[in-house]
Amino acid sequence: MVAVVVAALLGSRGAVAVGSADGPGSISLEPFIDRGFALSPTWDDGKAEVSRYVGRETRRGLARDADWVVILRREIHRPGGWVAADDVAAPSVVEVIKLDELFTVQTGTLSQRQMLSSVYTRHDLVPVHTTFSSQDWTGQTWKEVVRSNGVPTELRFSSHWDGEARGARSLKDEPASAVLFDDLVVWLRALRSDAPTSFTLNVIPSLVSSRVGTPVSEAARIETHRGESLRIAGKNWHVRRTDVFRRSGVDTLWYDDDGAGPLLRWRKPDGTVWSLVETARLTQGKWAHPGDSLEAAAEAEKASPIIPPGPR
Repeated sequence: MVAVVVAALLGSRGAVAVGSADGPGSISLEPFIDRGFALSPTWDDGKAEVSRYVGRETRRGLARDADWVVILRREIHRPGGWVAADDVAAPSVVEVIKLDELFTVQTGTLSQRQMLSSVYTRHDLVPVHTTFSSQDWTGQTWKEVVRSNGVPTELRFSSHWDGEARGARSLKDEPASAVLFDDLVVWLRALRSDAPTSFTLNVIPSLVSSRVGTPVSEAARIETHRGESLRIAGKNWHVRRTDVFRRSGVDTLWYDDDGAGPLLRWRKPDGTVWSLVETARLTQGKWAHPGDSLEAAAEAEKASPIIPPGPR
């Protein structure tokens, strides 16, 4: 995201774009996504957009204090494995927008940490690689979405749950227009101002769960409302409110509507509410600076040299 976020979007299966019309009431998102979002010089300054959110996440039947950090940045990757290239001048490398989301939830004495990573080719905004991991005191889960030209075709997994120990779920029978909900949250940030205010898409459930489940898409109605305001993180924002209607309920997301800024607040069907606390642009090599806030880290990196990356 950019603050939450990412740049966003579309791939194709044959001649069908991700997010294209697939049935009655569906539309193609492609004409309404501002691809200039990913191509903006903002991403060429060597810094990452880092946004921190706090919320009350429902886990194990109770609302728990939780922390969510979203990191968005430009990187140079080697295709295939989709990892940061050591030789950024190699002829085969590709510019990408990389999204990392880190969740931390304390459920009593048990601590749970989860991470979602997505990679989007910068020039055409196609999602090419998505992984998720979850760790707590009971075990760990790993998931990977295999894609063909940006379209999800298979979900591979390894988990600590009975019946989901290791395997794959085919996504090939899903509509060509089906999009991963985690991508949708990011892509809505790049929605152009002349996009329809109401449309329908086929949406695959989020990867953010230690369970694997059965990833079956459903039609989701999406409605956008402009001209609203919101005070959050000590600032007044002009916002675009987006409601995503699914069988499980309504997700309501508030985005900065001035220049495709960050996601500001997210209310989920289970009552979870994520609210932006702070956002800053930080140089990756300086993330190890001491400080109790992103603003303090941003000021610290102006005053001292880069701290070289240490062992991971």
